[in-house]
Amino acid sequence: MCGPAVIETFQNRFSELTESVQNLNLKIKSELGEEGTKILILSFIPGPDEIREKLEKEGASAVSFFRDLSENIATKIEENTSSFLKIKKNLAERDFENNTSVIENVLASSVDTGIGKIVSAIFEDKDPNSLKGLSDNLKVREKNLLVILGSRNSENASIVITCSSELTLKGIHCGNLIKTACELLGGKGGGRPDMAQGGGKEKQNLESAIAGVINEAKQILTGERV
Repeated sequence: MCGPAVIETFQNRFSELTESVQNLNLKIKSELGEEGTKILILSFIPGPDEIREKLEKEGASAVSFFRDLSENIATKIEENTSSFLKIKKNLAERDFENNTSVIENVLASSVDTGIGKIVSAIFEDKDPNSLKGLSDNLKVREKNLLVILGSRNSENASIVITCSSELTLKGIHCGNLIKTACELLGGKGGGRPDMAQGGGKEKQNLESAIAGVINEAKQILTGERV
């Protein structure tokens, strides 16, 4: 048999776990909908009366049982919170990449060289994969397109450059263009003729880096020094 102090300790612990599980499940349902079904926590959590009865009857063995159970539930909460944040981030990225308004705004920035169009944009806190996804959708909408997308976060800046295959035949090499940008960003980058990425710590130079890429691309496509 366990004393009142032990019983109260476990009752309080499982009360906290119950609240944490309920709050997390509510966030999952409200923010992820069906996407979050698989990470809802459905673990058995004993109530105060069940805890008291088991501890009073079984003593030490019940202490071990409840200790292990509480650790397992706490681990599950931690793991599923991580999964929740990851899924939420992926959904936000997908919404960004497919956002018609974003796509239209970027296309509105286009510079027509007569051979192909150049579009560029700068965003905040977007990772390279999101920029690549948006770039792919832009190229679906417009042929002969060179896309230069940058993003800043609290620590650095990143750039993704992609182009339609037609422009690689006209001399565009994204892997070379990214080097121009990364020199100004104090970093490095590289890639293929049709796709490259890079970045650096000098995020204050992001606008200048993109402008430099645009000028270099114009010169390649038109043969005229900009």
